[in-house]
Amino acid sequence: STDGKIYGGTYGPNGQGKVFEYDIASGTFRDYGVVKEGQDYIRGIAVDDDYIYAGVGSTYLGLFKINRITGEKTEINVPGYTGTVGTVADVYIVNNKLLVSVSTINMVVMDMDTLEIEGSFQQNAMISEPDPSTPNLIYYKNGTKLYKYDLSTNKQSEIPLAVPVPDTGRVKDLEWIKLNSG
Repeated sequence: STDGKIYGGTYGPNGQGKVFEYDIASGTFRDYGVVKEGQDYIRGIAVDDDYIYAGVGSTYLGLFKINRITGEKTEINVPGYTGTVGTVADVYIVNNKLLVSVSTINMVVMDMDTLEIEGSFQQNAMISEPDPSTPNLIYYKNGTKLYKYDLSTNKQSEIPLAVPVPDTGRVKDLEWIKLNSG
């Protein structure tokens, strides 16, 4: 978080998946407790100034927002996904959008203010940080193709490549780099 805290989710056997906070400056931990009784996994986490967004799952796919001050937990309905068998694999906050990976390939894009779904796309488990020159664009891979998604229009487009990208099951990381030469 911007205020020097690290947030994490845990595996807890017997439905005890929890969220925690570590304050770097004071060296203290805060346990926000079990997010959804009966769910072992907290997989996806994103944080803004007020809330922790935590994805749960195994036998119940769910997304929760947790008030960072009070610890109050509120479930966010993701129509067509909440309550199904599965796991929210990743959660991202980008330009007032909440991007929620509701499986290893399906990403839904929600407006942070209304929590309405504005779009969706399929990807191989990772998105880029916003494009440094065009902050409304994010990039991702699906199969052997590279795509960009415009968060301002909620439209995706394939990026033509001379050769296909490797057909790997999961992308582990995407990073912007600045070349000093060449």
